[in-house]
Amino acid sequence: MPVERVQREGWFSRLAKAVAGILFGLLMIGGAGVLQFWNEGRTLRQQQMLEAGREEVVSVPAASVTEYGGRLVHVSDELAAEGQRLDPDFNQVAEGLGLRRKVEMYQWRERKERREETSVGGSKTTRTIYHYERDWDDDLIDSADFAEPEGHRNPTSMPFPSREWRAESVSLGAVPLTPEVVAEVDGWRPMAVQPERLPANLAATFGVDDGALSTVQGAPEVGDVRIRFFRLPEGPLSVVARAGSGGLEGDPREQGTLLLVERGTHSADALFDMAESRNAGIGWLIRMAGFVLMWVGFTLVLAPLAVFADIIPAFGQITRWISALIGGVLAALISFVAIASGWLYHRPWLLGLMLIAIAAGLGWLLMRGRKAQPAAPRSVPPPPPPPPPA
Repeated sequence: MPVERVQREGWFSRLAKAVAGILFGLLMIGGAGVLQFWNEGRTLRQQQMLEAGREEVVSVPAASVTEYGGRLVHVSDELAAEGQRLDPDFNQVAEGLGLRRKVEMYQWRERKERREETSVGGSKTTRTIYHYERDWDDDLIDSADFAEPEGHRNPTSMPFPSREWRAESVSLGAVPLTPEVVAEVDGWRPMAVQPERLPANLAATFGVDDGALSTVQGAPEVGDVRIRFFRLPEGPLSVVARAGSGGLEGDPREQGTLLLVERGTHSADALFDMAESRNAGIGWLIRMAGFVLMWVGFTLVLAPLAVFADIIPAFGQITRWISALIGGVLAALISFVAIASGWLYHRPWLLGLMLIAIAAGLGWLLMRGRKAQPAAPRSVPPPPPPPPPA
């Protein structure tokens, strides 16, 4: 059953909290601006590294990598790993590069629903309704933090942890891959459970349900466990990396480490195109995150106005709408300044050209203004007096 909690707060208390929140809002605004400024440098450094790598990379067969020691190479070939991966607890084996065990437990989960009502005079009543549902989760949910833990207790530990086993020796064709490169290989696929391989003590506890090991008997209960297995298969892989003494490895540079890994057979240009697209996407994601963070900061800075106007609830709501609009406009303007400043700061040559162009434009306007001014009229001397009569 849902549990309801009611909290009432007076106008003076709300106003004091809103005023105290101004400092936090200012910190959010400043932090968002710094984040956006830094992001422009990060995006540019990554782009420069990728552009330099595109110019330097050499596409070679895997068998010839040792001939290009210390150089940036592009290799496309088949992955291969020695032996099998083994889960020592459940005795499950997998071919390929890796084996992953994902453990989930059936647990209570708390969901909040909040409703706020403002009364004449500025006081606010907050009604929080807590809903409790049961679901599978691979993270342990601490029921001690629930508003109503009684009747919604979760176990305090997982009976088995989630784990992962990767092959120690992996090669791409004839060239070995360092663990740094292997860690970038993705593409996990579900794996069928092998119940005949279970140890006797676990076979008595676990059954197979929908491709997973499960302790459920009938309807699931809190504390039941479900375990799924995944394998990292072999297959074609394309890599841009440095040819080192131990095989293919990341190429450390001033801007970062250059290492591109993609499933399938791709050309070097295609790998760099995908990397540049990801870099641009991350850049825009951080810009938008900074804008939202800045908007929330301005909302906190302007919050005391809305709380003050809550003496008449309708005025308070209108003030919130206006504050949100003003905060959005200010956040957009300052975000533009922060992004443009970072963009220009990390491109000083462009900033210099812009300053020269602005100075040239101002000089041209001044010269044009001087030419357009009307010339001052000349003073004409008076005519000489007539000669005296004879």
